[in-house]
Amino acid sequence: MRRLRYTAALATVALAGAALTAGSASAGAAGAPVGEAPALPPGASVAGPEISSTPLHVTVALRPADPSGLNLLATQVSTPGSPQFRHFLSPAQVQARFGPPAGAAASVSAWLRSQHLSTGPALGDGLLIPATGSTAQVEAAFQTTIEQVRLANGRMARVNRQAPKVPAKLRPWVATVAGLDNLNAPQPSLAPGPAVGPQACPAARSVKHVYTAAQLAHAYDFTPLYRQGDFGQHITIALFELADYSSQDISTYKRCYGIHPVVRRVRVDGGTTIKASGRGIGEVTADIEVAGVMAPRARILVYEAPTSRGLASVLDNYGAIVQQNRAQVVSSSWGFCEPILPAQVVTVESQLFGAMAIQGQSMMAAAGDAGSEDCLGDLRQVPAHLAYSLQVDDPGSQPFVTSVGGTAIT
Repeated sequence: MRRLRYTAALATVALAGAALTAGSASAGAAGAPVGEAPALPPGASVAGPEISSTPLHVTVALRPADPSGLNLLATQVSTPGSPQFRHFLSPAQVQARFGPPAGAAASVSAWLRSQHLSTGPALGDGLLIPATGSTAQVEAAFQTTIEQVRLANGRMARVNRQAPKVPAKLRPWVATVAGLDNLNAPQPSLAPGPAVGPQACPAARSVKHVYTAAQLAHAYDFTPLYRQGDFGQHITIALFELADYSSQDISTYKRCYGIHPVVRRVRVDGGTTIKASGRGIGEVTADIEVAGVMAPRARILVYEAPTSRGLASVLDNYGAIVQQNRAQVVSSSWGFCEPILPAQVVTVESQLFGAMAIQGQSMMAAAGDAGSEDCLGDLRQVPAHLAYSLQVDDPGSQPFVTSVGGTAIT
């Protein structure tokens, strides 16, 4: 696993949102704080201001029109015996019912463009608006300053020193602004060793201390499914990833096992590269290989976003999986120890996972390699009282996510 680390009647909300215009949210309007300025991790030091011309990608998360209703319906469609059980909606239907009012979304987008930021298509059933500009433009738009920070482990990061602000008339619709900092970049915690893998080639079977796919299938009782002829056909799996993989490695693995799953990249926020992926390559490779060998007739979509954009990439990647609705099963082996995430981001994630449930997408996430000591691996980035306390892993801790883990095979 990789570490990442207003309920209102819909009609009333729609009328209020439609009343917003770009003109009423002018750049000169007094700003209202949204989100927060993160505290520097232990051992971090400010190295100086971020270069003003550096491109910066942020994501503005909007509030759903009816968050309680979204949560309720996500529960109902997932609960056997409920009249709504498995009565799934399309992304357009979810957005029409629970997304922000069109007037609000249009006003936020218009304001961003008035600040010389370019906006991309909405994601997450209309809850996310990606925006890109130079650091100077982003600082001016959100009335904050962004500085370079050297972390205790030597990594250079960026941080916003003041909470971002948006025009007061837009504040009711904006939940948070993600991507202003990238302090808590995901770190790999995948156990070392080759990937696992229906009958392995001799080279794979000869490796010590590694489980083959046949052994995993036996341990997790896949045999009854295989006997019924269920090898994942007619199923599409979306893998949430923040790194790239070597196509040659995947081809070699497929030849070893004689399997032919269809594997395709889906680049989010421009995607990423092998060079920028570091140790994350192993995580992505293992995810693809295990999914491909356990469900060899499934279609696998590898959603890749860059880690450099921080939490903006995390939200955008989940948002793209929700918006496109191409996969019935979503899997993530990336996570954060929950307390280091801003509360607003945890809430936005919850709404995205609720939308997945309503659309019939089953979201699975690794429970985390550290069990109840999830923050201990981030000892250099979190205060000691958090690192040595009982904590869970996000997104496995989310209500509409199935947390997978807690298993040992001997």
